[in-house]
Amino acid sequence: MFDDRAQILHTDFAAGQNAPPGMANQMAAGIKAMTFGFPERPVGRGDSWTMTTELPLGQIPGANASQAGPARTTLTVREIRMLGSDTSVVIDIKTTFPTGPIQLTFAGQRATLKLAGQLAGDQEFSLSRGAVVGGAMKGVMTMHISAPAMGMAAMEMATDTQNSIRLVDAK
Repeated sequence: MFDDRAQILHTDFAAGQNAPPGMANQMAAGIKAMTFGFPERPVGRGDSWTMTTELPLGQIPGANASQAGPARTTLTVREIRMLGSDTSVVIDIKTTFPTGPIQLTFAGQRATLKLAGQLAGDQEFSLSRGAVVGGAMKGVMTMHISAPAMGMAAMEMATDTQNSIRLVDAK
């Protein structure tokens, strides 16, 4: 459920009967991460605003992201579409990851994780439905992990992400 600025007030995600609870939580977090609200001020074509989001690291034991800072998402109104009685807003989206260190503890040993990269895409929000009707995001996140106390050489990993969301009308 959204308020008049498209901020999420309540989510009720059902992943299906066969999805394990952990996977359902991950899917719900992914969908919530793809929804963005409008600013308090009126916006039109070409207007931008920036939102910050804390990293969802609460589910990872031993993670401390207090020095990392938030992810930053800049949204820009690309187009306002009027089709019949519906008005929808198409928004371009660019998210950058926090660059500060994330402290990790594994079996009593400390490690440091640093992120880099960005996600970019778009989203269409129907004002009459009060819902996102479509969108896509893609990008690369690089993770640099070092754990000198564990005798590990620094490790670098990259994830190539591609997500899409589409409202399926109830029949």
